[in-house]
Amino acid sequence: MIANELSAADYNKASGWVMKYYKITRNNVGAKYLDGATKFGKLDKGGANTVWKEADGLLAKITSIEEWSEADKTILRMGILETAQCYVKAKQKEKARVLLSKVSELFEGDEEFKTRSEEILK
Repeated sequence: MIANELSAADYNKASGWVMKYYKITRNNVGAKYLDGATKFGKLDKGGANTVWKEADGLLAKITSIEEWSEADKTILRMGILETAQCYVKAKQKEKARVLLSKVSELFEGDEEFKTRSEEILK
């Protein structure tokens, strides 16, 4: 649902789904990144940056996502990619590159992630 709303650029609906996801997971770093991306999409750049700083702090503590559910992995992937795309839109390509490199090991072997990362950084 979140991916559908983001692709339709309906950031209000996507944000609502992200809030619901917060309630059902323990691994909410991906939801934090998505929350920031939806705020950015709604032109709340200050709010987006605040949430992204929290997400960066949570991401720094992650060493592996092996034990995570597929949904949590998907939300993390989606959150990272959407955030990187927001950074590029904000003319902060280096910040996007740094974020993507931080999680590259977590998504090693994920061709979709690799392809989308390359597209974002073009």
